[in-house]
Order: sequence, then structure tokens, then C-alpha cells
Amino acid sequence: MSEAKKCTWCSDCHPGDCPIETSLKFVGKKFSILILRELFKENKPIRFNHFLRAIRKITPKTLSTRLKEIEKNGLIKKTVFYEKPLRVEYSLTKKGLGLSEIMESLAAWGIKQHGE
Repeated sequence: MSEAKKCTWCSDCHPGDCPIETSLKFVGKKFSILILRELFKENKPIRFNHFLRAIRKITPKTLSTRLKEIEKNGLIKKTVFYEKPLRVEYSLTKKGLGLSEIMESLAAWGIKQHGE
């Protein structure tokens, strides 16, 4: 009798957390994907106010919280320029750039939903 095929994503087939749960710990909070979207879209470091203008309905407090969480998870890097006035920019790390295919897939799926 052959052994049942194991999947690549469910918790029944993986010890510990489900791989999807693990992924959501990094990007599953509200606005996190949209913050990353802006970094991928612009393909350059972005300042705080850019995010506020680009992401409708996000408050400065929520944006600050999400940026700290995403940075802690190693997906983005915060660079502080000690100038007058102080300048802070956010950019994708190598780990963050690893989400490129996922972002492309999310966009492609979203485009399909507009047509249905």
C-alpha cells in the first residue's frame, strides 16, 4: 500500500506551525502587504510620508507600528540620516525581496478577480 502524498503547506504534514501560519506571522497584519507593495512598486527607499499618502486609511500610529514589526521580522531596513531635519528611509532587505514572487502572484490573482 502506498503512503499518502504529503502536501507542502498544511500543519498535518509539518511539525510545528503550518508554513502558511509562519508566513502570516511576517505579513499577515493589516496594511503589512500594502507597505511592502509600496516598496516593491517604487523599487527605491521610501520615507514615512510616502506610505501615508499611498495607503488609504492607515493612521500614522498604525504605520509606525507596522514598520517596526516588518523591520523586526527582517523584511525591511530602516536607515536614519542625521541631518537637519532628520530623514528616515525604509527599504527592502534580501529577505524582503524574497517575497517578490508572492507579491506578483497576489497581484495576478487580484487582476483576475476584477474580471469575474
